[in-house]
Amino acid sequence: MLDLLIRKHGLTPELASMALAAPFWDMIDRMPEEDRQLLTAIRQVYGSGLLNGPFAILFASNEGLIGLNDRVKLRPLVCATKGDFVYMASEEAAIREICPAPDYVWSPRGGEPVVAKLNI
Repeated sequence: MLDLLIRKHGLTPELASMALAAPFWDMIDRMPEEDRQLLTAIRQVYGSGLLNGPFAILFASNEGLIGLNDRVKLRPLVCATKGDFVYMASEEAAIREICPAPDYVWSPRGGEPVVAKLNI
């Protein structure tokens, strides 16, 4: 679905991720007008692509990597950076096995995409 939305429909990785894990309607209703209009359109056009239930996915392409988990964070996703490198895993311990001293470690909010683009 991400591939379809990005390559065929021309959405940015961030917007394609929002189609799969869009905020709940009550959250959209509280957003500034411009954001509310955009997310309302995404939910209306791509509503059938909305993923329900627990998930955490990593999507890689020749342009980079996208990490995304479900809107209520029922599945873990942890990210880290070290210099120009970005790491994503379900647990921090897995990242530290490969990179013992990351510069920054965080857990994105539910439904918040983490997009790491390659500089090619």
